[in-house]
Amino acid sequence: MMDRESVSSGVLSFRNMAHLLLFLVLLASGSIICAQTVTIKLVDGRNGRPVAPTCVAVWSNNRMSAMLITNRDGIASLSLMDENEDHWKDCGVYGVTNTIVKYGDSLQIGVDKYLMCQPHMPNTNRHLIQNIPTKQVVDQGVVTPNTCGKLTASPRPGELIIFIRPYSFWEHSRAAIWE
Repeated sequence: MMDRESVSSGVLSFRNMAHLLLFLVLLASGSIICAQTVTIKLVDGRNGRPVAPTCVAVWSNNRMSAMLITNRDGIASLSLMDENEDHWKDCGVYGVTNTIVKYGDSLQIGVDKYLMCQPHMPNTNRHLIQNIPTKQVVDQGVVTPNTCGKLTASPRPGELIIFIRPYSFWEHSRAAIWE
């Protein structure tokens, strides 16, 4: 006949195993549904000040995914997930500061009313940065080139720093003529 102590230790070990199994299941499912957060920081390439509030358009997998608005520090947050879950809204009063987009091979970022401080290439839009690898942003961080000044930044994992500048008077005038 089994004594009471051995029965209770058997029940206790079964209970511990059940808790361990439940913990492992929750851990595995949490990693599947957990999003990777990416911060997009807009910096004036001439003086290093954050640019806020500004609309940031984000494309993932060549598809418009989100319209974000930066906070007072020039930062907008973006969550990358495997599922496709759109949270797109108009920028401005209804702009979104945190949103979820599908984890893709690359991101494209567009900034409203500003020009990118990167080398001008023929047949490219000066408001748009294309082919930003999400894996590189998540693992190492990405800092865009700064042709507007001498400021630089060091990349940090999960951070995308974009140097931009406002239109000059002449660029504004030329754009108004063409409209």
